[in-house]
Amino acid sequence: MFIGKNMESLLKKIQQFDYVSFDIFDTLVKRDVRYPSDIFAYVQKEYNQRNDTGVTYFKSIRKEAESKVRNQTKRGDVTLDEIYSCIDEYSEFTKKQLKKIEVEMELALCVPNIPIVSIYQEALQAGKKIFIASDMYLPKDVIVKILSKIGVTSYEQLYLSSEKLKTKNSGQLFRLILQENNLQEKQLLHIGDSIVSDYLRAKQAGVCAFWLLRTKRVCRYFDVKKSEIDFVQFINNRLEKTTNDFHWFGFEIFGPILYGFSKWLHQQVKDFSIEKLYFLSRDGYIIKQAYELLFEGKTVSIHYLYSSRRAYIVPTFHKYSTTQKMIRHLYSGGILTLESAFKQLGLEREDYRDVSSEDLSQEFYFVKDLLSNEQMLKILETKYSKIVERSQNEYELLKKYLAQNEFAGKVALVDIGWQGSIQNILNFFFGEQVEMKGYYMGVHSTSKYSQLDMKGYLFDRDKELGNQELIDSFLMVFESLFLGYEGSVKNFEEVDGVVKSIQKKHEYGDSEEFEKIIAVQKGALDFIHEYKDSKIAEFSNAKMKDYFAGMKKFAVKPTKLDVKNFGNLHLLEGAGHRYIANPKSVIHYLRHPKEFVNDFLYSWHLGFFIRLTGVRLPYYQFLKLVKKVVKRVKY
Repeated sequence: MFIGKNMESLLKKIQQFDYVSFDIFDTLVKRDVRYPSDIFAYVQKEYNQRNDTGVTYFKSIRKEAESKVRNQTKRGDVTLDEIYSCIDEYSEFTKKQLKKIEVEMELALCVPNIPIVSIYQEALQAGKKIFIASDMYLPKDVIVKILSKIGVTSYEQLYLSSEKLKTKNSGQLFRLILQENNLQEKQLLHIGDSIVSDYLRAKQAGVCAFWLLRTKRVCRYFDVKKSEIDFVQFINNRLEKTTNDFHWFGFEIFGPILYGFSKWLHQQVKDFSIEKLYFLSRDGYIIKQAYELLFEGKTVSIHYLYSSRRAYIVPTFHKYSTTQKMIRHLYSGGILTLESAFKQLGLEREDYRDVSSEDLSQEFYFVKDLLSNEQMLKILETKYSKIVERSQNEYELLKKYLAQNEFAGKVALVDIGWQGSIQNILNFFFGEQVEMKGYYMGVHSTSKYSQLDMKGYLFDRDKELGNQELIDSFLMVFESLFLGYEGSVKNFEEVDGVVKSIQKKHEYGDSEEFEKIIAVQKGALDFIHEYKDSKIAEFSNAKMKDYFAGMKKFAVKPTKLDVKNFGNLHLLEGAGHRYIANPKSVIHYLRHPKEFVNDFLYSWHLGFFIRLTGVRLPYYQFLKLVKKVVKRVKY
């Protein structure tokens, strides 16, 4: 038996023949459903959407009718008309509509099996004479349309069992192809996925055969054979079009999350009559792109608001009476130095030139370490008045910038999450003038801003804490997926009466690393673009847990390939240069345990340990144990 393990071996086999035939379904064509009979469920949904009086149990009725007519026929195969003639549950008018819709659903849900269609095209260009052969009840004109849709044209002849009344399964259809085209045995190569109909029966009829293994699983994180999530087969059928591993990840994993979030966000907009959506830079940019693909121009005004924790927190510092109170709002980002603290407090280099380089470069792993250093606090106190002065100036610019962007009325902020700090600042300054809501990928249970009107999609304070725990464990990976094209906003300036944002240098610049993030985002948007108008999307009953399922599997059981790909990426936060999951050696950490604590806390936890130990570790039990140890060291 010749089993086709790869496309290269199939191409070599084709080169040996002048005449080639292809099977259609599961060979040239795939369906965006788990089983062929699932199409009947979509027929019912479409019919019920079009008619006031719906039908029920159509899938089982349709399957039973086909089985009945096949048992009754004495000919080679059956036709679609014969199948519907055996349905007694509906009127002739209803059956006519259902049959028409079934044809429409077949056309809508059939897509190219990309590798095999590519081989078909190569065989055609090589001058091979090609036949199409299939055991199928659909009419010839429908099959021709399906083949045309997937790019299969210019074949010699189409052999259908429903038209020829002979089947591949009996071997008679193969004999008919040989007979009608004056071919000798062994002159024709047939390619198909069925071990019986496409291989054994072809061999028995004197036709050479190539059996395509039914490798349905292409997805890395969805079980194609078992998953009942309605969009999984849709994804699986298109992954062959992805250009690299990162593009693949975006299409399979990130795209569904952005799609699900955008649908949820739009429902919130409608439910609460939101007038304006403000997507916050930078993480909000990819969310904005996803939302606009689906809902641009539909009732709500869409804005992109330049923002950052630094650009919005500095304008608040003039409200604080001591530098210690300001410092509590700093972000260590791994390693905190006195100089990075000055920058977060809004000072420029000329404001602290009198401070020695030795003091400026002193490192602290946590903000609490800086607060407990009396020498550093004394230096910081000498800069209090300058911090207040710069804070007041930045506050005035921020007010002008928001007014310039018509930040008024019923508005909603949209961002990745997690605490709601920017919403809290805006609410503090402008809460009386603006009716403000916040919609985020997640609102963390540790958020201190319980007074804010905000919601999370994947988790929301005390809801879906399991999702929160998962995302916390690979936070750097998750956040990197949202990284925008521009650098982080430093502050604002006014030029010719217009307030503009000043960006820092982008962490990645034009590096290959950022190209990988762009590839993930492109994959996600490609998924949304292809999925949004599909029949699968139209009738989908998917919930948040379904859109998050792939990412959840990635968080718990990442492939070695993805551990390496994402682990080798790095982010720059504060003064620290760190990788997502590229740990130092075990020996190094034994000598420097505090480095281990810092590297672990700010890493993709599971990827970190997989690369550190070289083995897969029990996720929940081991990680929880390590977290307990880390907390003891930290506190």
